[in-house]
Amino acid sequence: MDIELVVWGIIPLLIGLIEIYFSIRLYFKQKSVPQLLLSILICLINGFSALIIIEMIFGAYPTFLPHIGIAISTIIIIIQILISKKRKATPPKLH
Repeated sequence: MDIELVVWGIIPLLIGLIEIYFSIRLYFKQKSVPQLLLSILICLINGFSALIIIEMIFGAYPTFLPHIGIAISTIIIIIQILISKKRKATPPKLH
């Protein structure tokens, strides 16, 4: 196995799949609209990135677009985690 394939193909695919898993897991923990929207966005970005990376592995012209997409979705999942922690820290208001 070529080191270039691992660095530019396999590792970004694994990062994207792990982000999808944790994003969906965070949504099912809280089930709120912002969590749903962020999960859908992360799934779409990482799904698109995975398709491009798979095409690049099979010989398509290389591009940095999927890696940029995975980096953006990493920032979005950090935001999703911060929202999740903020909602846990604030107690519910009783009326």
